Amino acid sequence: MVSTREPNGSNWRHGQATSRGTRAFEARFKQGVFGDLEGLAASSIGWSTSRRDGADSVHSMHCVVRNGVNVFDLVPYCRNGGAEKALAEALSPSDDAPAVAREEIIVMSRAGFLDEDVGDFGPHTQLIEDRYISRGTFAWEDLAQGNHTIAPAFLRRAIETSVRRLRTGIDVLFVASPAIQLSIVDLPTLEDRLRRAFETLEECVSERIIGRYGVVNPAGLQLARLMELAREVGGNSHHFRAVQFPLSLHATTLGVPREQVVHGHAMNILDAARELGLWVCVSGAIRRGDAEYDMDPEVRGRLGVLVTDAQLALQWARSMPGVGVALCGMRRLAHIEENCAVAAVPLADAESVLAFLPDEAAS
Repeated sequence: MVSTREPNGSNWRHGQATSRGTRAFEARFKQGVFGDLEGLAASSIGWSTSRRDGADSVHSMHCVVRNGVNVFDLVPYCRNGGAEKALAEALSPSDDAPAVAREEIIVMSRAGFLDEDVGDFGPHTQLIEDRYISRGTFAWEDLAQGNHTIAPAFLRRAIETSVRRLRTGIDVLFVASPAIQLSIVDLPTLEDRLRRAFETLEECVSERIIGRYGVVNPAGLQLARLMELAREVGGNSHHFRAVQFPLSLHATTLGVPREQVVHGHAMNILDAARELGLWVCVSGAIRRGDAEYDMDPEVRGRLGVLVTDAQLALQWARSMPGVGVALCGMRRLAHIEENCAVAAVPLADAESVLAFLPDEAAS
């Protein structure tokens, strides 16, 4: 277990965003667009971990906060928790910059994958045995595709590790890609594993080291059923509150299929999340490094007065009805300024956004 106190005695594990703090942040950026996460003011654009080296700099985090972004999506198993370590530093005062106020920002992290240094099953079998199996963190039969498990002890260990790196609590903890487990077990077994995982997360909420939880990439699973499982372990006051998945204007030729069923009605995942009261985070709106997007003047006009194609793609994703925040990596200062400029633009109206979906998906 991680020690719960710093040398000065402050209980740092319980630090989380507050309604007062996030509303104060919102008030300083009156031109921005903010949504609501259980009383917390959340910017409509969020900072997300990049898989590129050097991306998770303290400087970039300070820059996005100064530009009106207060949602941080961290991937702890990427580059040995570099994003979490950088945010911890940003939360501490230094000679170069004042500390980011913890109560003003929403910190999201996730658990489910092994760290990158042990994620390649073949060469690292002994390392997995020594680090996890022999210590009872999970069993070999819990491990899917060599790097994924939602075993309760593993989730607990991952959360404790993230909290230790961050030196603060977590506002939203996502279970990463649970359907990967279907490669080794059937659906009833997966549901039993999710039940036990949710029990662990409800315990972490009661201990105030996380505020709420959700699922990243729920493809292949029913959101309504996930909520039922959470209700089975946490009652009507359960803390399953969020979902994250990719959404891109440039994949709309496939539409947003109506593969979810809520109250007997088929609907797309966005409508299902909204019907269930889940906060929606979307990723993958921007394709960095590609050629110019194929957007004609009509598209530009409907989505708002924006300059670059990347801005338009981000605007479309955050304006989609039901979306709470659109996440994007922001490594360079130019990217930060480009992306954050969108935050000051009003959301596009629903009719214009839905016009770019096939009729069957928009209905």
